[in-house]
Amino acid sequence: MTPTPSTPVAEAAPRSRRVYTVQEKAEHLALFEQSGMSPADFCREMSLNEATFSLWRRQARENAGGTESLQFAEVQVSATVRTTPELPVVSLHVPGGVRLDVFHTSDATWQGLGLLLKTLNA
Repeated sequence: MTPTPSTPVAEAAPRSRRVYTVQEKAEHLALFEQSGMSPADFCREMSLNEATFSLWRRQARENAGGTESLQFAEVQVSATVRTTPELPVVSLHVPGGVRLDVFHTSDATWQGLGLLLKTLNA
């Protein structure tokens, strides 16, 4: 039915749009990986839009350099084992007896370690 001037038309309420920070997206992705739930169930539980969450997952895979599903490697990070005046050393113990000492200089160090661990885990 076409509205006429005498027929009132209900106006749609403006929809509010939630903007998530990078940190919030990463936390949701990590929770999802640990949950064991399907994406649909997780989104319903967390009140997330499924299409939005699917976009986050795809972007995370692309940023990680691959299209496979996200994977996490279990590591133990020990206390700083030794330091130089400028460069603390972080020691990683990877399952299988591998130990890696890394000079921690910036956040890029953690990103590089993440890529290294992902590659080793593949």
